[in-house]
Amino acid sequence: MFVPIYIDDITNFKCRDIGPTVYLLGVGIGRDRSKHLITLHQSQSILDMLEHYKISNCHPVMTPMSPGPSKWVQRTLERWT
Repeated sequence: MFVPIYIDDITNFKCRDIGPTVYLLGVGIGRDRSKHLITLHQSQSILDMLEHYKISNCHPVMTPMSPGPSKWVQRTLERWT
């Protein structure tokens, strides 16, 4: 991942490779190179919000939505491939 930076004068500074980016600006980044996928998530932000509103002990429930991509998403993907 490339992160653009702006420097208002010519300054020398050292850069070092600290490995792949896994978290940037509050967004988690996952990569699956074999499937050519990049996933973004904000699970830590959600956990922090649950703690803030004191509902971190809540339990997940099923949503009334069928699993998998919607028909609109499927049609859009078909147009792009």
